[in-house]
Amino acid sequence: MRLTGGDTMNFWINGTPKELAETLKLVNVLLINDTETKMLAGEKNLPRAARKVLAMGPNALVVKHGEYGATIFSAKERSALDRIPFARRRCPSTK
Repeated sequence: MRLTGGDTMNFWINGTPKELAETLKLVNVLLINDTETKMLAGEKNLPRAARKVLAMGPNALVVKHGEYGATIFSAKERSALDRIPFARRRCPSTK
């Protein structure tokens, strides 16, 4: 089994949407920030945007939140728990 990952940015989302759409069909895991997720999906709500991006092909979506961590969304739902995204947040420094 082969695992294929990808990362995109606003340049590709705006500049080459057809090519990006074809590429996303080949990607298992997509890493993308929250703003770009919403941009790619044309959706302001992050969970809805994530579902739309997952429908484009990836099996998993890692939405990066900069210094605040990331949220993982999965296309496959085996149980009710799979509908809940996994969030890993970094605690801010107390310095």
